[in-house]
Amino acid sequence: MEFAGPEKDGSPGLYKLTDCMCVLILGASGGVGTFAIQVMKAWGANVTAVCSQDASELVRKLGADDVIDYKSGNVEEQLKSLKPFDFILDNVGGSTETWALNFLKKWSGATYVTLVTPFLLNMDRLGIADGMLQTGVTVGSKALKHFWQGVHYRWAFFIASGVYLDDIAKLVDEGKVRATPWIAGASPGILATHPPSLVSGSSLGADVVSTHAAFHGQV
Repeated sequence: MEFAGPEKDGSPGLYKLTDCMCVLILGASGGVGTFAIQVMKAWGANVTAVCSQDASELVRKLGADDVIDYKSGNVEEQLKSLKPFDFILDNVGGSTETWALNFLKKWSGATYVTLVTPFLLNMDRLGIADGMLQTGVTVGSKALKHFWQGVHYRWAFFIASGVYLDDIAKLVDEGKVRATPWIAGASPGILATHPPSLVSGSSLGADVVSTHAAFHGQV
């Protein structure tokens, strides 16, 4: 997955965040969220993770600087005590889109990216041509609306890229990104000591089989 950051380092690899940028990850304990925490920290960002209290130790061990428990109270109220963000990754969607962009730094190039889009729903409901047209109109209108409010609005899609996977593989080799085989219901002690290999069962994140090999295209 490609994470678009505010600036690029000049190489053909991943977009990098500059040091000390503030990042908010909504839905931080899932497969994408736990991966994003590690990548953002490797790039030097200050990361705030929103998840349930049950997953707070998990995301802290992965590097999150601040953790917001969405079950303990209104997330918006809890976020008001923090500085505005340079980048927001939304893995939740739904009503979060109505308020999350309010926590971006205005007129600074700050960006909100959501992985939850109506693209496939539009295609199923309207067909390929009309579905793509409706999707384009929707994302265009939202992007324009938020642009005039001083922030950038983006949708994210998976695009396979050998160059970007090479960059991720390097982070894995350096120990900056690791597998997260966290199992729902397991004690924090077990989670902290369990080896990053294949794990079966109901997981908070995604089950991982040899992350290093997968990033190198060997699985």
